[in-house]
Amino acid sequence: MIRKRKHRKPKHLLGITPDSAVIDLMSKYNADLTKPRQIHFYLYFPTENNAFIAKCELIASGFSVEMDKAITDSQWLCLASKEMIADDKELTVLRRYLSNLAKKLNGEYDGWETEM
Repeated sequence: MIRKRKHRKPKHLLGITPDSAVIDLMSKYNADLTKPRQIHFYLYFPTENNAFIAKCELIASGFSVEMDKAITDSQWLCLASKEMIADDKELTVLRRYLSNLAKKLNGEYDGWETEM
């Protein structure tokens, strides 16, 4: 009898989140992870109204926000920025918050970036 093998992640990928992967990469390139830096978070929405609602909520949560029509398609971009230390735990909490906000408004959270 042939048994179906369960798919397992390789050991080196266990516990790795998108945020921790970026932080690990920053560490490998000797970025100072103890200093605050401007981090930009990308959220996309199908309508200007949804983007505006997200902008208002993000500003109330302490982000500075730029809103504009996305370059590549008909969506609207909310570029939320915050000065903070690139900390895996805090970024994981923010990922959850931003993903939920985007989902609530039929949008998508597309990650973050910062300068090294």
